[in-house]
Amino acid sequence: MTARSPEEIKVLFNPLRLKILDTFLIYKKPITVKQLATLLGMQPSRVHYHVMLLLKIDVIELVRTEIINGIVAKYYQRKYKQIYFGSAEVPKMLFQQENSIIERKFVEAAMKTQTDIQHYFKVFNQGGDLAKDLPLFYFDDLYLDKNDHDELYEELGKLVEKYSEKGAGKKAYSTLVSIVKTD
Repeated sequence: MTARSPEEIKVLFNPLRLKILDTFLIYKKPITVKQLATLLGMQPSRVHYHVMLLLKIDVIELVRTEIINGIVAKYYQRKYKQIYFGSAEVPKMLFQQENSIIERKFVEAAMKTQTDIQHYFKVFNQGGDLAKDLPLFYFDDLYLDKNDHDELYEELGKLVEKYSEKGAGKKAYSTLVSIVKTD
């Protein structure tokens, strides 16, 4: 899913709603607002409000209802594993405030990547054989027109989606991808 409208982007860049989306992703099966609230350690009414906003912008879906002891239980799940942001109309408030959500998320990812790289070199320097798992570092400018940019954006999204599933025999690799216009 690509969030394009200012409303979608504003709804998504709320720390609690990001945590809710992460919880849906981690839990991997439909859950009720009450179950979600328990997992988050919060009041169901507060979580319900945020779930309804996410439902409104179509990033989660109602997958089934059950009647349990006379009460209707609604089960929700995340619709998309990856959510991309593709709008020139991103609300400026998301970038203008110091320590914005976007900046914090990027710093978290950068710090995790740095920690993983430091671990790699520590193991390597202690004589570990990591030759088959060499890290890939690419730091350079790319020169793209609008079509190139859109194509690269789409292809990177597909790659992330393709390789983001855990599975038997698979190892985790830290990734940090940033495409930012520099001029």
